[in-house]
Amino acid sequence: MIQLEKKAIQWIEEYIVVLFLVIVSALGLLVRKSVFDFVSLDALGYLLDWYAEIDALGGVKALSTQVGNYNVLYQLLVVIMTYLPIEPLHACKVFPVLFDYLLGIAGGELAVLLICNDNSEKRKKQLTFALTYAIIILSPIVSLNSGAWGQCDSIYTFFLVAGLVCLVKEKNIAAFVFFGFSFAAKLQMVFVLPFLIMLYFLEKKFSILHFLIIPLVAFLVSLPAVIARKDIWIFLEVYLGQTKEFELMSMNIPNLWVLAGGDFSYMQHFAILLTIGILGTALFYMMMKKHSLAATISKVELACWSVWTCAMFLPAMHERYAYVAEILFLVLVVYNLRRYGLICFVAQMATIMTYGSYLWGNAINHQFIGICYVLAYCGYTYIVFNRKKEDGNE
Repeated sequence: MIQLEKKAIQWIEEYIVVLFLVIVSALGLLVRKSVFDFVSLDALGYLLDWYAEIDALGGVKALSTQVGNYNVLYQLLVVIMTYLPIEPLHACKVFPVLFDYLLGIAGGELAVLLICNDNSEKRKKQLTFALTYAIIILSPIVSLNSGAWGQCDSIYTFFLVAGLVCLVKEKNIAAFVFFGFSFAAKLQMVFVLPFLIMLYFLEKKFSILHFLIIPLVAFLVSLPAVIARKDIWIFLEVYLGQTKEFELMSMNIPNLWVLAGGDFSYMQHFAILLTIGILGTALFYMMMKKHSLAATISKVELACWSVWTCAMFLPAMHERYAYVAEILFLVLVVYNLRRYGLICFVAQMATIMTYGSYLWGNAINHQFIGICYVLAYCGYTYIVFNRKKEDGNE
């Protein structure tokens, strides 16, 4: 080996983490760029029409009108894009892709907090962060959601994961500010509220008044539109409209209602009450068992379970509504592949198949996938509520 080669290899070894992150970031961008021209049904029927209407109304002037059924934060991002020389289809995908990378960073930070401690070697922290970042950036679900579909699930999920990072660091006000931004981005943020309520009762480390930060931040984010429309309840009105838009028990997600079926008109309240009952029973069980959430793993597990439970039992759920749980599963797999690997694989594959069903019309057996999905959920529930003392829980 010549001297130049030795120096080159030494340089690569010295900066291997930085090089890896750069290469993964570039590869992730190329993966998304390869499907940037794909026009999904959502883009064709909603996103492009919203973009065209906002552009025609004069960009920022469009804030005086509710365009589409997404909240003000999304409309603000679209307004910004209308001032840039970007093709509309690509413009609708640029900011979700940007938040993919922010989500990768937040997920990597959460994994470091989960796996490492203050005494951990720098190399271990770097490996944990880089591996988690790469898994999230190169995840088919994350890549397809933004690059092909043009959906914005990475936006509200980034704020949620950033909020979890702050909770673990006991920066509670910052955490609830992030949760407020998440709520301003998408209604599905509420799937984490059961976890926060459980944390409130079990840890007693923040006040119930902290919950008021969430709607306050959402209101402040919506303030430009509030002023333009002279309506202080804009961010809530949009969400109330969304709850009445779909009247099917299951919207392509392989949850319980794919198997049980039922007419939405009389089953929706049954499903909502059932979900409340399951979440309430979980809280009762943990309070009676004095279930500790002191360990970071306990918080991440329970947050993931909270989201997955809502997606599993609530009516009118889409295949994208378990997105937060899927991201947290990727973090959990880095923490312990043996414990979470199979459950994560089943959940991820089920979602990928439903993505393919919607995006490309692939024929899938929803009932079989539903059985696997429900079984995986049951297995995960057992893990969450049967933690041994040596794992940091009662």
